[in-house]
Amino acid sequence: MTTPWFRREGWRWHPICWQGWVVTIVFITLSVFVVLSGVHHNPFSWDWLTTVLIPVIILLGSLLMIYTKRS
Repeated sequence: MTTPWFRREGWRWHPICWQGWVVTIVFITLSVFVVLSGVHHNPFSWDWLTTVLIPVIILLGSLLMIYTKRS
């Protein structure tokens, strides 16, 4: 029997081994690269900040809060 990579506690999932953390980091990295690949203009404009960077920060922050929240 194989060791699970994630443990479920209520509605939260926690990585419990290094493979779970690798999956999480790869998912975050791919998500950021997909979003940033769609930006063809100046990446430091106000439009880019409000439409790309802030949502990515909110989503990543939420994901980290889910993983690190203790009951």
